[in-house]
Amino acid sequence: MSPSFTDNKADVSTVRVVISDTSHCEYNHGMENIAALSGKVGRNFFDATSSASGLLPAVTRWTDTSFNNFIVERPPFAVPISFFDIDDPDDEFECVINIPWTVWGFTTETISDKIRVADASVYARNSMLASPNDPLFALPLPNIYSSSEICWGDGDNPYVPKHLGTSALIMHAINVFWTDTFNNDLTEEMGPSRLPKGFGVDQSANEFWDGSFKEIVEIFEAWGQKSMDEILDMQFNLPKSGHFTFSDLAKQLTPKVTEPTANTLAMFFRKVMT
Repeated sequence: MSPSFTDNKADVSTVRVVISDTSHCEYNHGMENIAALSGKVGRNFFDATSSASGLLPAVTRWTDTSFNNFIVERPPFAVPISFFDIDDPDDEFECVINIPWTVWGFTTETISDKIRVADASVYARNSMLASPNDPLFALPLPNIYSSSEICWGDGDNPYVPKHLGTSALIMHAINVFWTDTFNNDLTEEMGPSRLPKGFGVDQSANEFWDGSFKEIVEIFEAWGQKSMDEILDMQFNLPKSGHFTFSDLAKQLTPKVTEPTANTLAMFFRKVMT
């Protein structure tokens, strides 16, 4: 996975999230700059620093008492993605797909003068979180392990200068995930049996599926034809580990916390303001 930003390092001008509302797919033999595609679909950027308080990442649903672990929720949106064949990098496919609600788990750490993502995971949902018992589902995209953990590639995990704070770090990490170029090195969550029913892919084909570039392109082509309403109506699969909830994710991030929902923003403000 090739970092979108040099060494995954952010400054104020690169902390942003991709937003788009137009559907478009195309296949290219030969690398084509994603900027050319983004011009076609009217890609816009949201500068996180213009609205985030800096104290907590946008739409934080939970944090532990160390304030190193966070659960963040993001609303549905359409995103231009770029995907290349790891065996033949000249083959690239570009597409805009509708993404459902996503829930992200982050563990952060401070190293010298920077804050970095130590671990991160991402899940799909059909609607906004409403309860600690709400289930989380597998997001069928490349560069995600069957555990739902994100693979950041061979380079350093996303980081920002320490003075920018955790809010900027998490917004930057989400941006890195969506603006990076995906490949077919890690596609175990994209097999036909792991895709939501109604995706237009033959579920019985899983026995012969090997995650090739051509097979992933077919999945993205089918995805790109689905409206947001269709995506939000689909039943995504549970993670391979089985039933997994928001509360389970909080407990996984901080095993010593027996009641993760008891943590409050008041505790956070008492810590940062004293």
